[in-house]
Amino acid sequence: AIQHDPGNPNIGGLFASKANGKMVIDKMIEHYGSENSWKCIQRVLSRFKSIPILHQSILSATKHVEKIIKFLPHACLLRDKDKRLPIHLALASGMKSSPKLTSIIHCNLQFIGESDPVTMQCASQLAASEPSCDKMTIGYLVVIEKSFEGTKEPER
Repeated sequence: AIQHDPGNPNIGGLFASKANGKMVIDKMIEHYGSENSWKCIQRVLSRFKSIPILHQSILSATKHVEKIIKFLPHACLLRDKDKRLPIHLALASGMKSSPKLTSIIHCNLQFIGESDPVTMQCASQLAASEPSCDKMTIGYLVVIEKSFEGTKEPER
């Protein structure tokens, strides 16, 4: 049985590194193939809607981000133990403009104006404060945030 300990980022061992430096998830994909491996992970993890696998992929295995979004789309809307969304973590970790980052941004569009609970910065500020984030990402986020201005319901 899979158990998730928020203090252990390996998610059932998937992101644990073996002695040769390869992660278990990579060995699984190498042995069983990408589609079979992701379908298996989907079958197992789809029952556990609170495991932040996308967050862990952003931190340690960005090459798997798009597969996680494809096979476990609910992971896009999960918050980690710090109440962060994947977009907050991706920007805070300095993820550069890429199809992976665009996928994360688009699956978190409804939260684009929400401040990161850790830094209290909106998405574009968070990206701008991270030296490794690129200007293209910052500009893209500013445009998106501007397009959402005034569409939020007033707080009561």
